[in-house]
Amino acid sequence: MSNHKFRLFAGIVLPLLLVALIVPTAPRAEETPARTLTMTGMGEVRGAPGKATISTGVVSEDRTAAGALAANTKAMSAALSRLKSLGLADRDLQTSNFTIVPRYFSAPKSRRPPAIVGYTVSNQLTVVVRELDELGRVLDAVVREGANQISGPVFGFDDPEKLRDIARARAAADALRKANLYASALGVTLGPIVSITEAGGFSPRPVAMAARMESPASRDVPIEAGELGLNARVNIVWEIK
Repeated sequence: MSNHKFRLFAGIVLPLLLVALIVPTAPRAEETPARTLTMTGMGEVRGAPGKATISTGVVSEDRTAAGALAANTKAMSAALSRLKSLGLADRDLQTSNFTIVPRYFSAPKSRRPPAIVGYTVSNQLTVVVRELDELGRVLDAVVREGANQISGPVFGFDDPEKLRDIARARAAADALRKANLYASALGVTLGPIVSITEAGGFSPRPVAMAARMESPASRDVPIEAGELGLNARVNIVWEIK
């Protein structure tokens, strides 16, 4: 190609390329966001508890650590033996805390440092009672054998996961029922599910119920077992057709 023809070609093509680069392209039409319906479903399961957990223990004091420990060991050993004689399994008896703490005394307005005047030994035991009609007998037994600290009981289900699944299914059904209700009222149709989110946790909720449990041999410790409830909550998002 001669220089004359090349200059003529460049003089025509290059301006066209510059125009193409400078002229902005037409903006794309924005996509319309999908319409959705979000609904929260609640599910609940109620039932009588299947077990109870108590914390019991022995606190002993003496001028010497050895004396306090000996007294504590004697009382706790007796309580453990008594619990096992009532049929409690080893897996349901667990030491939760053991301490030996000195006790101090300081005379009023004295400049001397506090002196050790004795020792306190504490042995705490967590007990799971699976036969609730024996709970009153268990409480009475540990006190009679020397336990001087008791807290609880905390009631629970034998198989909480199975009940949680029932509550989850009820929560999902509740969300679907309400979603269909709103869709019908608004004249729309539910499409595919976009997301499912389990909201919150599961915690037993006590519900009052008159159910006094007392063993014939010991009617001094009446226990109200009551009823427990498990709640589930789920958030479901549907696409609207």
